[in-house]
Amino acid sequence: MNYQEQLERARRWLKRLEQASSHANDIHNPIPTEKHEEYEDYLYAFFQNCWHVKDWILGDAGAPKRLQEAVRKVDEEGKILPLMLCSGVANGSKHLRQGRDRKRHAKTVGEILVDIDPEGNSETTYAYKVIDDDRDSHEAIELARQALQEWETIIRKNSDAPDAGTGNP
Repeated sequence: MNYQEQLERARRWLKRLEQASSHANDIHNPIPTEKHEEYEDYLYAFFQNCWHVKDWILGDAGAPKRLQEAVRKVDEEGKILPLMLCSGVANGSKHLRQGRDRKRHAKTVGEILVDIDPEGNSETTYAYKVIDDDRDSHEAIELARQALQEWETIIRKNSDAPDAGTGNP
């Protein structure tokens, strides 16, 4: 296995998260609690898998040295907000607490929105937010997309292959 496989795994979790975020339902037959729990599981699984792209790059002997150095720098400097919040959600959901670095503090807040039309049809949407230490709110799915895009950009800029990080063979 290599870091590209972990990147692909993170992409699959994002797709699952996006697909699970909205459900059509009947007002007389509401969505079961399990769907909300499933969405939350996908949310945390995505952030954990996305953040661990870093560990896979650093641990992959086949990864370009330039890429490994760039990833170390990203981690040490902590300047890429989507990745720092990704780290906060991943480590907070995995270890029950976050590290000392304030840039990586993030908590998730969930909202369940139900839209009902005049005929009684409804759609339920799960809208999670990630709140950073400055109390700024970030829509979780958009933050997930941004974090994955940051990894793809870092990989593309620091790899020898022109399609590296794009998901294209």
